Amino acid sequence: MNTPASQVYLIQGPPGSGKTHTIRGIVSMTFNSSKCILICTPSNKAVDEIVTRISAKGLLGIDLEEKDLIRVGSSEY
Repeated sequence: MNTPASQVYLIQGPPGSGKTHTIRGIVSMTFNSSKCILICTPSNKAVDEIVTRISAKGLLGIDLEEKDLIRVGSSEY
């Protein structure tokens, strides 16, 4: 049985270009697909922004529970 290869997305752009909004949309589309989603950023501040935005606004059409979102790493900058 062949399993499809994992997909990797690279999102980059200047501040205010919609990267976090795009990530929120991608996570919303794939959330119920029984796949794990890993988001990596070059800084703690960037991942904190993504977690804060998803926690505050939720996903598109999906009710999140606290256990659905895990932030790993140092909270210091």
